[in-house]
Amino acid sequence: RNLDRVKLSSGINAEYLSSDTSEGKDVMKFCKQGEATYKFEITTANEKWADTDNIHARLTVSSKGNRGNTTTGILDNQGIDDFVKGATDTFTLHDLKNVGKFD
Repeated sequence: RNLDRVKLSSGINAEYLSSDTSEGKDVMKFCKQGEATYKFEITTANEKWADTDNIHARLTVSSKGNRGNTTTGILDNQGIDDFVKGATDTFTLHDLKNVGKFD
């Protein structure tokens, strides 16, 4: 099911993010977690049923040290068919919390 409107609320105040500007805003700016930029390379398995055209993946990244973790937004390269069987996709994500190096 595709959603065309999302309700964002904090306390009693709510705003709608919608593809229809008569219902809400078509663009909203969200808070950033920090100043770090991370590049992720993700390889989709080369097995039957491994690929997808409609995945909403999100990562939580933890470092080896004691710097906590950060969560990415949805991984999607606009206009590109991501997560094709056997292919490697690259996602560059900005404004994440700096959790140091990770493997």
